[in-house]
Amino acid sequence: MDPVGDGGDEVVGGLQSLCVSDGGDQPVAAVDGGDTQGNHNLTTSLALKTEVINRGAEIAQETDLVSNLNEELKAKMAGSQNDQLEKEVAKLDAEIHGQMEKLNELLGLGDESECYYKDLISPLVAKSFVTSDELKEARVQLIKVFNDMPTTQRRIGIKLVGELNPKPFIVACQGKYVADEFQVRAQELISVWQEKVKNPSWHPFRIVEVDGIMKQVVDDSDADLTRLREEYGEDVCNAVKVALAEINEHNPSGGFLMAELWNFSEGRRATVNEALKEVCRQLSKSRKRRLQN
Repeated sequence: MDPVGDGGDEVVGGLQSLCVSDGGDQPVAAVDGGDTQGNHNLTTSLALKTEVINRGAEIAQETDLVSNLNEELKAKMAGSQNDQLEKEVAKLDAEIHGQMEKLNELLGLGDESECYYKDLISPLVAKSFVTSDELKEARVQLIKVFNDMPTTQRRIGIKLVGELNPKPFIVACQGKYVADEFQVRAQELISVWQEKVKNPSWHPFRIVEVDGIMKQVVDDSDADLTRLREEYGEDVCNAVKVALAEINEHNPSGGFLMAELWNFSEGRRATVNEALKEVCRQLSKSRKRRLQN
């Protein structure tokens, strides 16, 4: 995806909001009422800034559309060598390149417009990084808090993303091995498949379209998964598929199990807000118990 397509709407929205605040209660520059030339320069500058924003919005929208079509065609080409599709993709790539050149020309209208653009974008980028870093730090600290709290059954807690659910393995081995052997066999099987799930070189996924969106899903036809299903059953295979999907979504680099705030009732990553509410709820319960004692 091209840089404009990824963040076009956010950048344009930031430019527009900052431009409005720029011309609101606080004037952009103090201009003597009698200085006709100064007024003219200010009007010209504002007109140029407005043109930058408007043309940037148009280019962002056009590029998003072209880029989306490009991605759709590339997905269709995954299993095909259709010459016509290749020509269409090449044409779309050329259109995207043309849109990027237009944007570069727009930013090169003059020193004033280029500086204006950079002055607006820099704070937006800096703010997005600060906000992202703050949220990451909040999640790290909340994970430490939950680790220090008594382990109880609760809706929000800590989960090792990609960790296999042992129950299906134990049940499957219980039906295949004698009573004094199935536990050991189950643990061995879990250990082997846990390492396999963590291995980033094993990536049994395929691309499918879901509600018009291209997504990665576990490939049921993968040879290793097929053998596992045939030998130990569907439940064991599904446990591996769930772990694979979790790692692919939350820790795609693989190699290790990552602790994550988790909403167990909904089977998804918990938000910082949900985790904070759960901590407050647990502290409130603890305080009530102390008062009762």
